Amino acid sequence: MKKQTLENIFIILISIGALCFVLIGGLSIWADLEASVFNSARRTTERLSTFNCPSIISENEVGIISASFTNTSEREIRPRIQTFVTDSYVILMQEQIDTLIIAPGETTSVEVKVTADNAVYNRLILARMHQFNYGPLPYRNASCGIFILGTSFITGSQFITLIVITGLILSLSGIGLWLLKLKPIVWDRLTTLHEMIVFVVLALLIMIAGLVSRWIFGIFLIVIWLLLVVGIISQKVLSTNDGSNQDKRHSIE
Repeated sequence: MKKQTLENIFIILISIGALCFVLIGGLSIWADLEASVFNSARRTTERLSTFNCPSIISENEVGIISASFTNTSEREIRPRIQTFVTDSYVILMQEQIDTLIIAPGETTSVEVKVTADNAVYNRLILARMHQFNYGPLPYRNASCGIFILGTSFITGSQFITLIVITGLILSLSGIGLWLLKLKPIVWDRLTTLHEMIVFVVLALLIMIAGLVSRWIFGIFLIVIWLLLVVGIISQKVLSTNDGSNQDKRHSIE
């Protein structure tokens, strides 16, 4: 088998693996982007950092939105926590209000259960939690989005695990076979291999940014990743054209 054909096969393996990572990151980033404007009339510069929700759940799965609150003062505090979740439509919301009683030095959590019935567009659950100021606790809020899988056969965490493992197997296999089968690696192929490794690393960072709800950073990485895709495709097209022109010249001679 020609080395050029092998290179193309390895590029396809690596690309599919990278797309697995971008799929997870892209779905999470999309959900969090939509959630950033949900119930956003009141904002704060300080984010509720303990706010947490699953990135993806299945159609029949119950998702848990949660946050923890710590009393760092020397007296009991009773902060009020207000949580809004979509109720099938963007303009409809479910509200949950919790008044906590937290002793000095203790930590208490709030949990809100959501299901596919809460989803807007049949795909996204949007949520925002407000912690109103009380004692040492300043006013804070945070939002998150949850993507709903169109299946009930696996849970959201199982889906993420499956796609991540698939992505790792394909991308690492492509890179490993490239190193084993294309020796000696000439300069052009070495440059392309380096670009494909960066391609995979960026895809991994996009996935991580999505899973940890850093959607602004994730969008920035997606733009860089797409520019790299355009660059790699352009390079391959130009090298293919150069090869075709050289073959034509040899045939004429």
